[in-house]
Amino acid sequence: MKKKSLLYFAAALAIGLGACTNDDGVDMDRPIALNFSTDGVVTRATIAETGETFEAGDRVGVYLSTGNTDDKPSAIGTGAAVDNEPFAKQSGGAWSGTLYWQNISQWHTFHAYYPYDAALNSSTATAKAVAVAADQHKDSGAGYKAADYLWGVSAPTRATNNSLTVQLEHRMARIVVHLSPGADMTDAEVDELAPTLEIVGGTIPATGSMDVTDGTIAASTGQDAKTLTAITPYRTGGSGEYTYFAILLPGSSFGRGDTFVRLVAPDNTTYYAYTLSTTSDLTLESGRQYIFTLTANKAGINLDQFSITGWQTGGTATGGANMVVR
Repeated sequence: MKKKSLLYFAAALAIGLGACTNDDGVDMDRPIALNFSTDGVVTRATIAETGETFEAGDRVGVYLSTGNTDDKPSAIGTGAAVDNEPFAKQSGGAWSGTLYWQNISQWHTFHAYYPYDAALNSSTATAKAVAVAADQHKDSGAGYKAADYLWGVSAPTRATNNSLTVQLEHRMARIVVHLSPGADMTDAEVDELAPTLEIVGGTIPATGSMDVTDGTIAASTGQDAKTLTAITPYRTGGSGEYTYFAILLPGSSFGRGDTFVRLVAPDNTTYYAYTLSTTSDLTLESGRQYIFTLTANKAGINLDQFSITGWQTGGTATGGANMVVR
């Protein structure tokens, strides 16, 4: 009799493991299929204003939490929670991770951030270290890409077999500079000057942290505070026309009337400078980009147009050479 009971138990267990679906047909043994995007396009560190795809090997950290209502996302670490599960981008384009639905009765929320940090959890370590490279052009823009910290949270959802997309936002700030020759400067002369362009002056924090619970980024303070005196942006272009990209911490600030962009002639004695000519000091905000269109002239660098846009939304507010638009 005991032997027969064990056989029935083993058969029942095998049937349960083989199916593992609920009344709604959700396969609870299948890992959750997640995708990650910004602007509705699967992008991350953008060495262009339009974007480029995540690269194979990139990893996003995901927290799963649950709640009993769908009126707002549940905080990380609440309910049937899973901490900091890595999702890796595969060469074929898909994302792989081993995160599972916790039940069919509750609403699930996903908090996600990039790049992944294995040391984080939902209770004692929610602050991810953030750093800005002084030279963001060398090594094919490695320092630029590394500074693009992303974060996002999903709307509450119930268990499903369908794939889901978590919208990520750029949490740093970006400066974009378009440079072309003025009336008294040739393309060749700008080509010679182009590699020397730097963003200078102001207060440029070098380190900070991102709170993965809400995506807030703040510069380091006290003894941990470090600043940079200049940024070498990532550079694209040629034949006199160049575009530069630099990612900085929110809170980086530049004074009106101070040198903001500098070019150095080959003799290292002649400098071409653009003095910040906005109507007020400039303090960078999270998720925004600041676009300057400049012309290089023998007497200095002139501002033709200035605009501030939402980095992740693509919405644009533009102003003239002496206008700051919020």
